[in-house]
Amino acid sequence: MNSFVKAVDLEGCSKWTADIDVLRHVTSRYFSIRTFVSDNIEHVLIDQPEVGILGFIFTQKDGQNWFLLQDKPEPGNAGIYQFGPTVQATKSNYERIHGGKETPYLSYFLKGDGFTSYVEGSEQGGKFINKFNLNVEKRVEDLIEPVNETYVWYSASELKKLVHLSYKLNTDARSVLVSGDWLLFCDDESSPFLSDSSLSPEQQQALNASLAIERLSYLDETQTLLERQQLLYPLPLLPIKFSEMQQHVLNDKGIFTHKGEVVVSYFDIFMPEREVSRWQQPLLHQLNTEYCVLIFKIVEDIAFFFLGVYPEIGFKDRVEFGPSLQTGDGVHKDNRGSVVEFLESSRVICDIDQSDEGGRFYKNVTNYSLAEVSDQESILQAKPGIWLSLAEIQKLSRIKGMLTNELRTSLSLLLPFI
Repeated sequence: MNSFVKAVDLEGCSKWTADIDVLRHVTSRYFSIRTFVSDNIEHVLIDQPEVGILGFIFTQKDGQNWFLLQDKPEPGNAGIYQFGPTVQATKSNYERIHGGKETPYLSYFLKGDGFTSYVEGSEQGGKFINKFNLNVEKRVEDLIEPVNETYVWYSASELKKLVHLSYKLNTDARSVLVSGDWLLFCDDESSPFLSDSSLSPEQQQALNASLAIERLSYLDETQTLLERQQLLYPLPLLPIKFSEMQQHVLNDKGIFTHKGEVVVSYFDIFMPEREVSRWQQPLLHQLNTEYCVLIFKIVEDIAFFFLGVYPEIGFKDRVEFGPSLQTGDGVHKDNRGSVVEFLESSRVICDIDQSDEGGRFYKNVTNYSLAEVSDQESILQAKPGIWLSLAEIQKLSRIKGMLTNELRTSLSLLLPFI
């Protein structure tokens, strides 16, 4: 029987209930959906305090690194199936609250040593409240025999091809790879960007230099910038009851804006490859395709990237570094028309369409692109942010709460050029 994802009403969303102020699973595990208000604006957010595990096993063979991928079906993925990391599991899932099968390869990531990267990364601050997942990579000695056909080994060169394809490699996999060692993808660690012919010689040299330049003051500058922006957005975030909502309405079909736009709806799901083959759950919707643009410029033969500062209502510390440009709702988000116009007139190196993690979002699509500018574009001049080298950005990727999920996905576009 083929997989399916069908919309249902709340009565058909088994084991989920809408209490006075929370949409939750009867176990009170997995996640819940609540409405919060800040500065008279209502926000429907996922409340999932558990820290999940996103982890890649990799090994070396024949002079190349190999990564164990999972062809993972998720109800909200564009295309259902996308490649994810070896383990992509919430705490509720790997503790088997569902009563289903065990999570393969979990034991590799519950041991506290031998990791080549290990950092908690935030999830989307406009959709989650204080949510982090553990991003880890672990090297093993041999190519372990896959436990079933959904797991497959990809060489670094094969994996890089997936990165530049839309809807093939999910955002969790991209997050782990960017939070890890980028040099796992290159043949020559002394000149990682000099092997890709799709870049100009000038770009290759500049990116190579960028990966080697780390200025003494950049950590202080980034921390000062974040702290300054945090002081500008200290607004409290208060939970409200569903009956108190003024800008949204809850009914048996889901949660909708006062204009009738769907925000949350309920689904009946069948996926035979999963630990439990059939279940029901709510998923969050997104009204439009959004855009994230990572911009770099070459100064004195070195590539520098502009990281914007994005306050998000759901971030624990309210502010993190994001892409150069990002559309959507929220403070400092960019106008969609202006971003599209910028992309049409700019030197776009590559772009993909990517859906957000399909276990929580229903076909929420964002276009990610990498673009070079010759100078500081006017679209950036009024934005809070900072120009950093790749070496500096990679160091920030190893620090909790520094880089947004959207920035990590944007940065993944660089990996195939290494």
